[in-house]
Amino acid sequence: MKFSLRWIPFFAMICIGVNFVYADQTVTTFRDDGNATIWDGKWSFLQEWKRTSYTDVDGMALRIGHDYNYLYVLLDAVPQNSFTKNTDYGIVCITANLASKNFATEDDHCFLLSLETRNAVTLQGGSSLGTTNHYTKVQNDPQLIGVSGISDSNDRYSDSPHPTYEFRIPIDLVGRSDMYHFYAATYDTTNNHMTTWPKNIDTTKFPNIPSPSQWGDLISPDKSIPEFPWPMLALILSFMSIFIINRKKWLH
Repeated sequence: MKFSLRWIPFFAMICIGVNFVYADQTVTTFRDDGNATIWDGKWSFLQEWKRTSYTDVDGMALRIGHDYNYLYVLLDAVPQNSFTKNTDYGIVCITANLASKNFATEDDHCFLLSLETRNAVTLQGGSSLGTTNHYTKVQNDPQLIGVSGISDSNDRYSDSPHPTYEFRIPIDLVGRSDMYHFYAATYDTTNNHMTTWPKNIDTTKFPNIPSPSQWGDLISPDKSIPEFPWPMLALILSFMSIFIINRKKWLH
């Protein structure tokens, strides 16, 4: 029986599996200047959030960075020109559990920050109450920072005042991973409108948190997410070498 090299991709897919579920993706970049952040709820100086990734979400600027200890997130609601203290808010949700889940579990965390406040609310999944989207308010991690304010002339995107939300989330709280499920949004009370990432998510129930199955993927390319896990890749290469050697024998 002769072996054809065209079968190698087939065997590789059997070994590693194939994931055909495609979610919206954004990235986080390494930043070495996180300790220079001024926690005042706005873009305070030109370089403050420059060393972070940038994603445009219908005009809202989503900036994300990490320094292996904290995840830094800025929600810069540039298009919002009317705002209401305390009732407007920004929210960030994250989990290292990559399973597709219809209900929040204990490894899902959300951080809700009302406009012009300095104390985020931590919500943790796992509640049996559907009326709270299966979240419970829990005590904040001592290292968590959440500050919201109104932008000024230092904002990178617009001189017009608009809400901004700054977060510093301890990575140990949410789990260390090269990839997370991730959700972020801002709420405009005046227009009863939410700007969400990923886009076009149903947020009809307070606290307006969609199920984790609808979140996107936050990837950390700095830590090199390989296409194949290295041990499995080595195994596949070994099989390929054996197949090639045997094929030469069969041909002779």
